[in-house]
Amino acid sequence: MKQGKRMGVFEAFNAKPNSGTNGGGGVLFATDIAARGLDFPDVDWVVQADCPEDVAAYIHRVGRTARYTSSGRSLLLLLPSEKDAMLSQLSEAKIPLQQLKHNPSKVQAIGPSLSALLSKNHELKAFAQSALIAFLRSVYLQPNKAVFDAAALPVQEFAESLGLLAAPQLKFMKRVGKKVVDEVVLGAAAAAGDHLQQRQQQPGGDQQQQQQGLGKRQRQDEQQQQQQPSSESEDDSY
Repeated sequence: MKQGKRMGVFEAFNAKPNSGTNGGGGVLFATDIAARGLDFPDVDWVVQADCPEDVAAYIHRVGRTARYTSSGRSLLLLLPSEKDAMLSQLSEAKIPLQQLKHNPSKVQAIGPSLSALLSKNHELKAFAQSALIAFLRSVYLQPNKAVFDAAALPVQEFAESLGLLAAPQLKFMKRVGKKVVDEVVLGAAAAAGDHLQQRQQQPGGDQQQQQQGLGKRQRQDEQQQQQQPSSESEDDSY
């Protein structure tokens, strides 16, 4: 979205009457571009649909509500792989949070309906695929690996929640699995190197084995030489 259009959306949202005056209100979907430097009057709720990259980002996000003398609320949605580390970091920053649990009876599965919709609208399906790829790449590139673990993401479940039957194959996600493989292979190689070094450090260990092998080979050659004259004499006598 270009700057001019972005400012138009910002001004239109601020011009809407809130629910406390004329029964109006509005919802603004925004990225972290709107997390700082903008003043939204009369914002009651800030819903963080994904995990902030750090504590400072969380503070800037929730700062869009409770401006000056006003009050406000914030809701943070976290994945199971993000929960413990992110809550620990917020606790260290003296930011108290109250955990809420959803009502299972109010949860409705929208995956099948979205799949039917995407099967009829190829443009919308392309948007869903782009959204999935952008989200996975953003998690993969996050520097805070204690919170953002791309290998722990439920990729297939997330794809189904967007109405996609399967998640696309992504090269950078394959590199996430390759990291684990490298750790195993390189670890085994390092262990083999340590074993070889230990053998080399043993006094005369490899040299003694080589001498033993050489002596065995010499004995075999001598036995063959002793057998050859007898065979030749037998041939002459015949």
